[in-house]
Amino acid sequence: MVIKESPRLIGVDIFRGALIWMLLFLHNLSSYRGDLDSLGGNMSNPIVSSIGKFLGLWGSFFFIITGFANTISLYRKYENPEVNSRKIIFKNLIKVLILIGFDRISGILIGRESRGGGIYNFNEGPIYYSIFLGWLKTGMIHTPQLFFILYFQTAVTTLAYVLLILTFTEVILFKKRPKNHRYRNMFILTSISIFIFIISPFVIQLLRPMWVDALINNNIGRILIFGVLVGDTQSLLPYLGFGFVGAVFGLAYEMRIPRKPVVIIGSIFSLTSGLIGIIGYIILGEPPYEFIIQTLPGRAMWLLIAIMVIPILLIYYFEFVPKSPLKLHRLSLNIQRFGKVSLSLYVIEGVVGESLILLISLIFPDWASKMQFLAPFGIILIIIWGYLLRWWERVNYVGSAEWMIQKAIQF
Repeated sequence: MVIKESPRLIGVDIFRGALIWMLLFLHNLSSYRGDLDSLGGNMSNPIVSSIGKFLGLWGSFFFIITGFANTISLYRKYENPEVNSRKIIFKNLIKVLILIGFDRISGILIGRESRGGGIYNFNEGPIYYSIFLGWLKTGMIHTPQLFFILYFQTAVTTLAYVLLILTFTEVILFKKRPKNHRYRNMFILTSISIFIFIISPFVIQLLRPMWVDALINNNIGRILIFGVLVGDTQSLLPYLGFGFVGAVFGLAYEMRIPRKPVVIIGSIFSLTSGLIGIIGYIILGEPPYEFIIQTLPGRAMWLLIAIMVIPILLIYYFEFVPKSPLKLHRLSLNIQRFGKVSLSLYVIEGVVGESLILLISLIFPDWASKMQFLAPFGIILIIIWGYLLRWWERVNYVGSAEWMIQKAIQF
């Protein structure tokens, strides 16, 4: 099938969709009794355990994609000398509020169960149930807990903060003839990202104990501020740095920098980051699973950066000034469909997965204790969502966060 050129970058949607496919597999681990702890380091095969831990962090790529796409959008707006910066910031604030609201309300109503975090160790402490899924699992209506409503730092909420900070930064950089300061702006964005990566491990080590102490003493001001920066589970640091890395490549794309130098420099950056991460693992060893989930230690961070840059380089190479319309296989089109509403699926996919698990468990009570059923179940879940998305696409994804944002900023 042939896809005509459109304002959307097809490669971005395809990688988003691929991440959602991974998410549909990995998020179901929590429903396999005992296997979440096994993944935490008790598996007999340490290689499988290490791979599982690392794959669980691939959601970081959403931050790079956000920085990449947001920068392209903003730069194109500032090609118009009459662009209104205040209007851009106001629209961005609306996006942020919709994302946070959609995330929190969906979490309260249909979110997956969660445990631990804050003052508790990994996978310990009270269990949080959403209203609908909690009722399906336990037969009771559970009152939402304050920690998970307000203090728990989800990926979507962090993504909203990253989007806000990126927009403010780029409005400042782009509002004065961006074409005349292209390389200066690229240098600034690169410097910010590297600075964030360098300081993040030290800031986390300093502030996270202070955040836990604030939770114990109910110091709301510190809870909110430190929680945004270093709290569970997707804190602003270091994920803000991932957003700025994406912004660098987004700016290079809009500046029409040729593919070859971008790929070469990007590859050098990837190799350097990977080397730093590998050396960190060799010297310090593999961090505990709870440490990876709650704080993202420096060695894991650098290794993630190294790998996450590669898809961006692929997108840059194949999307940059295509000579002819892109030809996509039907499978790629289906993956792209997942990518179009990736943020919404990230939040709401649990309601289908958990409901299906409960339904199967009524017929086969012990199936969820057998790890070999994880892959077939993930495939079934992807097929079900594929059909649901085909229907949703026909009505222009009404009700999704993406649809809400599009409608809210049409002025």
